[in-house]
Amino acid sequence: MKTILISTLLLFSINSLANVAIIEQLRGQVFLGTAKLKEKARIKQAGVLRSESGSFAKIHIPHMASTIVLGPNSKLELKLNKKNNQLTLTDGLARWISNNTKPSLKSKRSISTESAVMGVRGTDFLLVANTLLKETEIVMFEGQVDFKNRADPSDARLLEKNQWGGLGGRFGGEIGKVLTLPPNIIEAFKGKIPKNL
Repeated sequence: MKTILISTLLLFSINSLANVAIIEQLRGQVFLGTAKLKEKARIKQAGVLRSESGSFAKIHIPHMASTIVLGPNSKLELKLNKKNNQLTLTDGLARWISNNTKPSLKSKRSISTESAVMGVRGTDFLLVANTLLKETEIVMFEGQVDFKNRADPSDARLLEKNQWGGLGGRFGGEIGKVLTLPPNIIEAFKGKIPKNL
């Protein structure tokens, strides 16, 4: 009986975290639609997270074993469901942090922009989306990301630690040369969005 009770409680606690995003830290003003968010808010429905100038939100997504830090003046569309998680950075910048490299999670973790799709492995990277210029930039801090052109999935590159990739607008309609950045430039990019607020 004790085993059944513990199993039931464990199953309930796992299910309570399924397909939810939790605002772990918040600085400034961040909204889901028109609702102003607070720390510890749990997001279960689809919607667009929008940050004001000088504002940040650290968002934990337990079922993806990942955390996203949304930067100022940014928009992140969330659609979390059992069959397909869709995260789209429509404008601004976000830092993705994940440590779990289980094969079962790799296929479920991705984030997209208007021009690109990033398949996420255990990693830490900065993503920049510019709606006006229809551009995507990615800067890798740790791990690997499959960087793919949305218009042509055969146009793809595997980016690794300290590398930069760009697509769209000033960077052209195809993924160009992947650059390896020096440590001082990497540190400057890390400073744009800290891991902890």
